[in-house]
Amino acid sequence: MALMSKYRLSQPYLTWPALAALFLVALSLRLYCLDCRTLWSDEIASIEVAQRGLQALLTDRFGWMRVQTPMHYLVVWLTIQPVDPIATATLVRLPSAIAGALTPLAVYGLGRELFGRPQGLLAASMLALAPVHINYSQDVRPYALLTLLTAASVYSLLVAHRTGLAKWWLLFTFLSVANVLNAYVSLTLVLPALAPYLLWLLWNLRPGRPNGRRPFSYALFSLGALAMVALLMLVDMLQVPRVPPDLRQLPPAALILSPLELLSWFSQLGIGGQWERVAQLFLLLLMLSGVLFAVRTRKLQGAALCLLFVLVPSIVLAILSTTNAVFQRYALFAMPFYFLLVGNGLALLPSILPAKQANPARSPRTLSMLPATLSTALVMLAFAVGVRNYMSNDRHQELTYRPDFRSAHAYLLTNARPEDTIVLMGWDALVSTFYWRGNPPATAYSALDPDLFRHDPQGAVYWLASYDFDLPQTILADKRWTEVKQFDRVVLLKQAGSAGTKSDLDWFVRQLEGVSPRTRSVEQTAMNLRASIYQSNGQISEAASAYRVAGSYFPMGDEYLRTAQGFALRSETASAWRDTLLSKSMEPQNADLHAWMSQMLSDMGRQDESRIEAQIAYALGGRP
Repeated sequence: MALMSKYRLSQPYLTWPALAALFLVALSLRLYCLDCRTLWSDEIASIEVAQRGLQALLTDRFGWMRVQTPMHYLVVWLTIQPVDPIATATLVRLPSAIAGALTPLAVYGLGRELFGRPQGLLAASMLALAPVHINYSQDVRPYALLTLLTAASVYSLLVAHRTGLAKWWLLFTFLSVANVLNAYVSLTLVLPALAPYLLWLLWNLRPGRPNGRRPFSYALFSLGALAMVALLMLVDMLQVPRVPPDLRQLPPAALILSPLELLSWFSQLGIGGQWERVAQLFLLLLMLSGVLFAVRTRKLQGAALCLLFVLVPSIVLAILSTTNAVFQRYALFAMPFYFLLVGNGLALLPSILPAKQANPARSPRTLSMLPATLSTALVMLAFAVGVRNYMSNDRHQELTYRPDFRSAHAYLLTNARPEDTIVLMGWDALVSTFYWRGNPPATAYSALDPDLFRHDPQGAVYWLASYDFDLPQTILADKRWTEVKQFDRVVLLKQAGSAGTKSDLDWFVRQLEGVSPRTRSVEQTAMNLRASIYQSNGQISEAASAYRVAGSYFPMGDEYLRTAQGFALRSETASAWRDTLLSKSMEPQNADLHAWMSQMLSDMGRQDESRIEAQIAYALGGRP
């Protein structure tokens, strides 16, 4: 790649074939095995909202249903019309795949404007092969489109600034507005990263400068239109109560570690261990070299813009994480800017060597290109290994979270009988509702459902476990199981009969309590289940204490609680109870949750259980 300029590969008549080939490679990787793996809970959440219909996309959003924008749900709604996503996920994932395949072309344009054609091609190649980007290009969420729209809008802005033409300002406006309508993180992360550059640009275009009045007027019109749409979407986003960040909980080290963690996530290759860290460190050093070389070659504008997109989102995420659940995927749009700096470091490596070489037998030019050629080859080889790991069954789960619920539920649909019992251990309540269309093949309960302990199993009991940790062998190898089926991150344990689900669950919890070392996930799961057992025995103080120890698994319990209350207002009791239990799995220590459970149980005619929930709510600090 570093030899591009020497062999004129960066010339237009060779660049376009290279870009066409790059697009085909990117598209092939994103279309390959598009339906091989199951839909996971976040994808199903998008589909479930879209299935409520067009009117509901605007008027019937509450709780986690308001996490994404109406435009995102509209795109999903369009893709679920021709084909049922239960039958195949290909069509519903197709918009993300196409957006992901187009993004390298936009990244090339960015590189050409900021640093040069070779850097653009290098960054575009890395993005096309990046496993993390391929993963979210096969996901029914807005992140792939967010990345494309961000890269394309910034490219349009750069060209508009360079040419001063109105059409580029209009294109920037259109793409930026589409980005804001596509995802709320465009408001909270993309625009803050771009804002300093926009202010500098307005100052640079102010009246009296050589550029003239027209470009300044175009810029004001463009930014004014964008600000109006952003304000409307901000009002929509704030319809759900948000907990403001608490800066007192932000350690100063997080401001340094958060960008490093984000950049390491961008360059995940699924290698694991020391070699993974070596590859990530190598790319980080190349990025720093790219910044230094940009300063040396007076391409400060490009370096500053890329650094803004790398640093600002990661710092904002660190601040928001003090009170909210945040994920690195929210900042996927920053990946192209990181790779552009890496590409700049690769393409300009030859300049660190002196022009004259001690060995006259070799061309100085050839020797000076050697470090860049070797570095480029190593980088591309690393990403190729990452692609292989992502595509392989044995390493795929190291790069993404896609539990194989589809196979587990298909197995139960075939094998479970009406007199059997299914106990859902983990995060699959939403997924089970989706794949079973609300009609499970046997009586199904969440392990956190108080009604489970009133149930008398008549046939076999299937324990369907899905956690973000591996179940200990003491559980898997126990003789009580007549069958053990292991899918990707999903375990199905069949028990021929049961003397009582409470005693079985108590045994399960004791096995988790014996795990050493005990991770936070294991601790929270064990204590949440233990508290449910205490509660079923009427041990109020012990249950409340265990719920406090369990604490928050994800600070998203309020969103599920509000969604449950929204379902209840619409008389969708089954969905309301499902999301209530999901809220309990995330934040069982919430007194308001137990007060709500008390109300729901009372409405169901289960007064004794309602009274116990009310007592637990009071013990946790709620109202009497």
